[in-house]
Parts: sequence; structure tokens; C-alpha cells
Amino acid sequence: MTEAKISAYCHIAPGKVMLNGQLVQEENTTVFAEFIRLVYKAAGMSYPKFYKMDDLCKLALVAAEQLLKDNQFLERHPKENIGLIVQNASATYDTDATYQASIDDRANYFPSPAVFVYTLPNIMLGEICIKHKIFGENALLISPAFDAAALAQHLDLLMESGRITACISGWVEQKNEHYEAFLFLAEKTEGNANAAEHTLNAETLDILFKKHV
Repeated sequence: MTEAKISAYCHIAPGKVMLNGQLVQEENTTVFAEFIRLVYKAAGMSYPKFYKMDDLCKLALVAAEQLLKDNQFLERHPKENIGLIVQNASATYDTDATYQASIDDRANYFPSPAVFVYTLPNIMLGEICIKHKIFGENALLISPAFDAAALAQHLDLLMESGRITACISGWVEQKNEHYEAFLFLAEKTEGNANAAEHTLNAETLDILFKKHV
């Protein structure tokens, strides 16, 4: 079994952003549209495309930004060896509903290509890959709830096969006003003195995930 470590992890929950178990931002609003703009600005991001994204992509992008700033993860691994494996439960439910509403009334028919593109849930992975120029294996896994065992097994198989040496992974869920993200950086330990103390396995992932709920 490949030895891998979790070198950083981030939670975003209503009104709060936590990095490596520490509260780094708290706002007095939990309304997603307001909160996510505050997190975006506090992160010092300058990425105009952000404002055109659907809510799921915005959540994933700012969570990844929290993880990747102020560390050398992207420099430690070739971009083609970095994977992106994420779970969620609702796929793109909100965007699907918005698009469906635009085509229900044939007398007022206004389908939008700009909305339609975000009805593909793996687009949130694509947005992260585009911004950070990541070229490795990626997949969105649909699960009723965060499944630490399945995720740990999936990452272990990818690393054991040599298809990736590192991965951005976790859970990103957004539906109506419910939203939460738990993303972490996983890295092979061989020759990597920067890996943190958390061993990548199902038990560790469960513990880290539950810290914010």
C-alpha cells in the first residue's frame, strides 16, 4: 500500500473558513452569494471568470485557493502527476433547476449556453485545473454522503499505479443554501520532507472531515 500523507486541509462551512483545523475567516452572513464573495476577496484572488461561474464552481475554486496559497504543493509535483478527485451528493442540482426553468415555458423559451455548461458537475474540476494548470487524473464521484473509505481507496489505487504522485481531493457539496467543502492535499511521502503528520487513510479522513460539522 502506497504511503501518502495529507499535507494540508481546508473546510468551508456556512459563515466559516478553516485551514488545517484553525479558523481563518468568519463572517456574520451565511447567505452563500454574500459569503463566497467575502471569502474570494479575503483570499486576494484576482480572477474575473469567478463571477461567471455557478455556485458549485465558486465554492470549489475558493476552497482550492485556500489550500494552495502559501505552500509549494504545485511546485513539488509535475502538473501532469497531480490528480483531482472530489465527491459530492447533489451534482449540479441548482444549476440544473435554473436551466430547466429556462426551457419549461415554450412561450418564453430562453435557454442559456452560459448556464448549460455548468450543468456538467465535473466542470468544477475543470475550473480548478484551468486556473492552476493541473493536467493529471480527475474525477467527480457521486455519493450520498462523504465516503472516506471509498475516497482513500481510490487515491491509493491511483498512487499505487503511478498515475499520480499527489492529489487535491475531498468533498464539495452545494444545493440551495446548503454548502460545505472539505478539500485536502495528498502527497506520496517518498522524498517529500514537507508532508504533514496526517497519514492518508479512511480513519484520518473521517476525523478531519468531522472537525467542522
